[in-house]
Amino acid sequence: PVITSPVQLCKGATANSLTATGANLLWYATATGGPGSATAPAPNTGNTGVAYYYVSQTTNGCEGPRATIEVDVSDIPSAPMATTPVIYCQGQKASPLTASGTGVLWYTTATGGTGSAITPTPATSTPGTIYYYVSSANYCGESERTKIEVNVLAGPSATIRYSKNVLCNSV
Repeated sequence: PVITSPVQLCKGATANSLTATGANLLWYATATGGPGSATAPAPNTGNTGVAYYYVSQTTNGCEGPRATIEVDVSDIPSAPMATTPVIYCQGQKASPLTASGTGVLWYTTATGGTGSAITPTPATSTPGTIYYYVSSANYCGESERTKIEVNVLAGPSATIRYSKNVLCNSV
């Protein structure tokens, strides 16, 4: 039979019965052996993980091979981990921020706005504190945002002057 695989579902969501295109379909819990059912199963979304379902079709009294349907049940990801605070001196070359997560999205606000997949590099031209926010996202949704504090410390304010006048003592 013709199938779609993998099927991606979210934990706790109501799952429809699986589908396949073919004649006289039989659904199985195992790749080989066991009894088939003419009723398509609805995947269990109570727990996360991957489950496999098998379906065959029968034409002219002959049952064909079983097709495998992979069902991946996921949850909204956890908020990403990030090092904070990040400290730079004024004018120092900054590196792009880092966060560990899946499908990270970067924001300049704690709530709202549109996330960007482009990792920001802090500006260090002006002293002060700026906050960035990062979340993880998958097909089930988006995590809470992790707050990253970036501190740009003021550079020295003293002025160094050089004078060519040199006084020497004569003997």
